[in-house]
Amino acid sequence: MTYPLTTTRLSISPLTSQDAAAFVAYRQVPEVARWQGWEPRFDLNDAAELIGQQPKTDLPAPGAWLQLAIHNSAGDVLHGDVAIHKMAQAEHTFEIGITLAPDSQSQGIAREALERVIHYLFTEAGAQQIIASCDSRNLAAAKLMVAVGMHKTATETNVEFFKGEWISLDSFAM
Repeated sequence: MTYPLTTTRLSISPLTSQDAAAFVAYRQVPEVARWQGWEPRFDLNDAAELIGQQPKTDLPAPGAWLQLAIHNSAGDVLHGDVAIHKMAQAEHTFEIGITLAPDSQSQGIAREALERVIHYLFTEAGAQQIIASCDSRNLAAAKLMVAVGMHKTATETNVEFFKGEWISLDSFAM
């Protein structure tokens, strides 16, 4: 098994049931959930279902997702998670996303974690392209994507009705 992926400060590996309580805690924060595909009512049952559906392999199958926990190097603090989606229609393309607990934001953790996951995808997982997207109003996410070396490829205006409003999406690739 490839995991954990490590950096000076972080240990990154698939989410487990031991992460459930901390995972739920940050997913229930309205400011965190605002930009994501879940609602703040996300609970332990939702976490158990998501964790139970995790692939048992290093990478998700085409069309599936894998949630990687971002822990401190000691493994006792869950900072957030990186999502990896293997695109079904493009064999060597992966989509990534990231979510951090409020207390872990603005410390360089997201950048450090994404850079390590991106390096892994390109050097060990056979990625030829990595993509990401975010709500055009999520300036922090857009800034992060550029900081890790991605380039903005498109903005789709009013592309999706999401959480009661039409949103525009920015797309990024490397």
